[in-house]
Amino acid sequence: PPPVIAAGPDGALWFTNRGNDSIGRITTPAFVAVTPDSGPARTPVVVSGGGFTPGETVKVSYLTGLLSPDPMRATLCNATAGPDGSFACNAMIPRTTKAGAMGAHTVNASGLTSLEKATVTFTLT
Repeated sequence: PPPVIAAGPDGALWFTNRGNDSIGRITTPAFVAVTPDSGPARTPVVVSGGGFTPGETVKVSYLTGLLSPDPMRATLCNATAGPDGSFACNAMIPRTTKAGAMGAHTVNASGLTSLEKATVTFTLT
């Protein structure tokens, strides 16, 4: 018989492997998005993503290309991943002295228990 595939409450796909009497799990890789994805310092943004462990804290940081301090990192927000591993939080891009130079910077989402990480670019204008 063919394998049985079902969506679980954690957002993963679960399947049976009847050839060796086992169960498998397919998860979504961690991902993050920021809206809007560009703007000046102090731009309000919504950061969202998924692929994290349900219930874990997701720390969202803004990382510039500045070298001092090593490199500049600012926490934008912390959120708790929902039952499907998704999260969302409201934040603000750091003020001018901490936002870095115009151009591409990184928004990073890190799961504190799963150690999953995802990044997306925010373009400072």
